Amino acid sequence: MADETPVQVLNEPGRRAESKSYMWVYRTGEDGLPPIIMYGYSETRAGENAIRPFTVGRKNWLFSDSPAGATASATVYSIVEMAKAHELNIYEYIKYILSQRPSKDWSDEQLETIAPWNQDVIEKCKR
Repeated sequence: MADETPVQVLNEPGRRAESKSYMWVYRTGEDGLPPIIMYGYSETRAGENAIRPFTVGRKNWLFSDSPAGATASATVYSIVEMAKAHELNIYEYIKYILSQRPSKDWSDEQLETIAPWNQDVIEKCKR
């Protein structure tokens, strides 16, 4: 499943501040396996609009100052929604991730150690 909602990025190269951009949500799990939920930022719209968790609170965060800011927001939404989907305590999960100090240079195996479906993470961060 994929869906989007409009956002406004105030400082996007080559675009006016009033231009619409989009926050997308992608979700798996319809096959009975543990769901994967990811948010992504895009300058274009290619589908319907209605990201539930994002749209419910969007009046609190209508603007991003840059594409990097919108991408950072998408990363945080993804982390929170993945924690919810795996029934983790969101605060404890974010605290755990930050304590591990992940970087963009981590291997897939290293990232697996902080994934919300990892058994050690579940034990440390379960609701």
